[in-house]
Amino acid sequence: MATHGAENWPELAGKKVLIVDSCTQIGAESARLLSSLGCSVALASSDKEGLESQSAELHVESTSEQNKIVTFPVDFWDDKSVEAMINDVIVTFKELNVFVYASGPLKEDSIESFKMEDLDAQFHRNVRTPLLLTKLVSPYLIRTKGCIVNVCSIMGYRPFPQALTYGSAMKALIHLTSNAANELASKGVRVNAIVPGAIDEHSAEEKDVTTNPKYKEFQDYNSKCHPIGRLGTREEFARAILFLVSSQSSYTTGEILTVDGGRHVLDRDV
Repeated sequence: MATHGAENWPELAGKKVLIVDSCTQIGAESARLLSSLGCSVALASSDKEGLESQSAELHVESTSEQNKIVTFPVDFWDDKSVEAMINDVIVTFKELNVFVYASGPLKEDSIESFKMEDLDAQFHRNVRTPLLLTKLVSPYLIRTKGCIVNVCSIMGYRPFPQALTYGSAMKALIHLTSNAANELASKGVRVNAIVPGAIDEHSAEEKDVTTNPKYKEFQDYNSKCHPIGRLGTREEFARAILFLVSSQSSYTTGEILTVDGGRHVLDRDV
């Protein structure tokens, strides 16, 4: 795949992109990468403070006066708020080329510990909301022959301890992606997903094994349960999204792209 200078992705310049939830790690990095390539990016999240910080950072990094960075606070629990956000994005951008949905966070639970409100919350945030958003953005993506990328999780592929309701919702989001791809392909809209593995969130200081010996234990464990020998970075996940929204994947739809260092091929975790 080409390098990530804007000159290598000329077809992305001026594209209108909506990222929900832009304040997740992968959402934020995708916003930064696509903005740097000349896209106008709508950042949508329920985290108002996070949106303000993210917008300020991207405006500083922006090298073009043409690509806009616009924020849209949204309440995922209120359908009217979600609908109003989409309306505002279209009023602002006039069109939409790319929609990226970054799923909500994991809440640990199990058969013995989960509560029905946990199940309701996970399916609302990670199934109901993306389904509603897909319905709302589809007419605009059909006009531009655009694309959708959902950010799922390896926990939707295989069982993990303490991930009962989240993993179930991720499985449903993967199935939603496949169904939407099948339905929208004839209308010129591609729908794909990435299934990221775990992200290495440690700072450089935390990675210093001379002062933090526990990080060495952490490294040893992840080198065993990831055949590639390490955790992923949010930059690597964002580059997978970049591929799926670019013309380099023009013949790709319904793809569930696993980006997890090979963890999904293991029979079980160590």
